[in-house]
Amino acid sequence: MQEFLYYLEKVESSITDIEAAHRGFVITGNDVFLDPMTEARSELAKSLNIIDSLSQNNTGQKVNLSQLRSWVQKKIEISNTAISLRRNEEQTAALRFISTGRGKNIMDSIRIISKALESEQMANINSITNRNEHYIVRQNTFFLIFTGFVIGVVFLFYIRIRNDAKTTLELQKKQDILIQKLNHQNRQLDDFAHLTSHNIRSPASNISSLISLLNEDSTVEDYQLIFQKLKKVSQNLNETLNELLEMLQVKKSTSVEREELQFEEIYNKVVNSLQGDILMSGAVITTDFRFPVIIYPKAYLESIFHNFLSNAIKYRSPDRTLHIHVETDKIDGYIQLRVTDNGQGIDLNRYGNMVFGLRNTFHSGHDSKGIGLFMTKTQVEALGGKVEVQSNVNKGSSFIVFFDKKSTTTVS
Repeated sequence: MQEFLYYLEKVESSITDIEAAHRGFVITGNDVFLDPMTEARSELAKSLNIIDSLSQNNTGQKVNLSQLRSWVQKKIEISNTAISLRRNEEQTAALRFISTGRGKNIMDSIRIISKALESEQMANINSITNRNEHYIVRQNTFFLIFTGFVIGVVFLFYIRIRNDAKTTLELQKKQDILIQKLNHQNRQLDDFAHLTSHNIRSPASNISSLISLLNEDSTVEDYQLIFQKLKKVSQNLNETLNELLEMLQVKKSTSVEREELQFEEIYNKVVNSLQGDILMSGAVITTDFRFPVIIYPKAYLESIFHNFLSNAIKYRSPDRTLHIHVETDKIDGYIQLRVTDNGQGIDLNRYGNMVFGLRNTFHSGHDSKGIGLFMTKTQVEALGGKVEVQSNVNKGSSFIVFFDKKSTTTVS
């Protein structure tokens, strides 16, 4: 779609270059003004051919393109006539020819047809954007989790694009703004889609893990313990879904809402949702929240804790008991969160520039889609922070989040 608009703009600029070349030659008689004409004509022919190929399945555009080619040919013929008059007759005859206004009328016709093609193309972009929106919303309608717990969430997100160009220069500027907004909104929709599916999948897995701990030999106390943990997982899952839905209702032009949060409260909520994995892995988790409070989106902070802790459990070493340490501090005016484990570690010399990439995984034999770290980095950087990793193979990893200034409270 954007390629079509780009080459449509190239058609107008090439015609302008051709007109400037023959006018310069008519006025001066110097052949140096004709040097750019060959390249401009070649670029014009190339642009028209590409536009034709992009419009093969659009009957309405083909009609307009046929008219555009006709007017372009007339414009070239006027240019050739002016050059011929200047070479073969007096300058006065050539000047009188180009001052008749025929060239201007033809150029106006070219601009009218270009505007019609552009408007139709922008309508196609809006149509595709709406289809993408509805597709993503449908993909994020939630599924059945645990017998008796059914949670349905429908994502609705509206995208409206306006562009009312008045001049060629203004159109280019507005077109760039439109492309930036479209890319931002698509990234935002994709961000929320991955965030939702990733954060829901783990609690669902934990429900299955907790249920798998029960067998024919389980006592009443065992059933009571597992049921209590299931209640916590389902309660936290319901809260997470509601918070994600609220975040999607924020207008596209505003930032995600922040609130004052206690690190320990968010940590405990995430740990409760991971009880099944923690019990199965035998992980030992310690904490030191030296700086206890942060101003941050709740769903984002939960996602950060969830991704770091679940990754530490998933990529634990089979040769030793898993130890995870979570700590916060305030250094040089910035809040830092550090999650350290003694797991398998990552070869940063080999994968250093890929750690936070989308769908990148570095250990075989695990049910991983490579989304968690990508989402964490995307969320933190979107709010002005950054994420770093320190890791050694077979020794463990340490992930550090440097939160932005707005996250800092007056608590010392």
